[in-house]
Amino acid sequence: MTKIVNLKSENVKRIEAVEINPDGSLVVIGGNNAQGKSSVLDSIFYALAGVKAIPAKALRDGEDTGQITVELDSGLKVTRKLSKNGKTTLKVENAEGAVYKSPQTILDKMCGQIGFDPLKFTMLSEKEQATTLRELLGIDFTELDNEREEVFNERTNINREIKSMQARYGAIESFPDLPETELSVVALVDKREEMRASIQYKDNLMKLVDRLEQEGFTLEDTIAKLEDKLLGLRTELETINEQRVQAKINYNNAIVPGEDELNEINDQIDNAEDTNRKIRSNQMAYELFSSIVDQKNTADVLTNRLSAIESEKKQALEAADFPIQGLSFDENGVIYQGIPLSQASSAEKLKVSVSIGIAMNPELKVILIRDGSLLDDSSMEIISEMAKQHDMQIWIERVGHGSECSVIIEDGKVAAKECME
Repeated sequence: MTKIVNLKSENVKRIEAVEINPDGSLVVIGGNNAQGKSSVLDSIFYALAGVKAIPAKALRDGEDTGQITVELDSGLKVTRKLSKNGKTTLKVENAEGAVYKSPQTILDKMCGQIGFDPLKFTMLSEKEQATTLRELLGIDFTELDNEREEVFNERTNINREIKSMQARYGAIESFPDLPETELSVVALVDKREEMRASIQYKDNLMKLVDRLEQEGFTLEDTIAKLEDKLLGLRTELETINEQRVQAKINYNNAIVPGEDELNEINDQIDNAEDTNRKIRSNQMAYELFSSIVDQKNTADVLTNRLSAIESEKKQALEAADFPIQGLSFDENGVIYQGIPLSQASSAEKLKVSVSIGIAMNPELKVILIRDGSLLDDSSMEIISEMAKQHDMQIWIERVGHGSECSVIIEDGKVAAKECME
């Protein structure tokens, strides 16, 4: 566990030349606005966090070069030089003066989240706090959240379509006990003609029987009168009798529809269009009902996927190494002890935020807090107690010259002791 024992900064932002040997767990940098208080904390950040932390305009106005030196109680010494052209150099050496070949790698392993500001964290929106905590923990839900949004929107559209289908389905009139396919009027007319032809056929047979019987009677009379033609007439009579018998057989065997059947077929023809309309209505209802079932099945699949996404996120959260017991987050914000952090008291929010900063800097026990003027005496006491409890070194910049200030900065320099009194 490492802390800063000496800080030197020259020509960095508003600083001209500052040297600080911090004493105690709380290092309060005081002074008026625009005197260089924030520049002290920035110097620590620039020296340790790396090139990515250094802005384009990091030098004091009018200066071409600057330098920051941070000495740690482990004996490590960090020297970062700045130049006007934006180039920087970094040297990290141990207590024996040996220089490391990959200095930033050494610092990255040691520094953790040196840029995490607990006070700034308390002032973020709920979603910004969740995003910050997720980034600190290295948890990326981007793909799952994007997929969840797509699945949720798709399910919403499907459910909206299901409601529309159900409304249309309810408005369709259904007619039970009807065939599934529409009636063919042409086929029904053809069937009626066949039935009429059967009736006509039997009538014709009856007429034929009557006629043949009459001819037979006539021939019998003629036979009696014309004996000389008897043989021929008998042969003709036999033929006629055979035809008559066959005609009777055909008559008796002929099957024709009854009047009720004929009336039924006529009714079907007369009502075919109405019947077909009802059949079409049934078909439309069946097809729409089938579509509703399919869409509901699809919606169920999407619902299951949403549950799976939430389960994956829950597993990721359960596997995450949160800095504080009871801390978590969801898409709406940070959760602490089962309730949104936004609903916690100001003191609890501050404790949680500082605890996050402590956990995120396990080796380099340094936390930087800007805008410390927003902290009242009670909040300052909370931070001081936590710093002592966890053996942390917390640097705070705030407007003022009070006794709580460790150092007063005036015009880019450390003010003389008499200026602080």
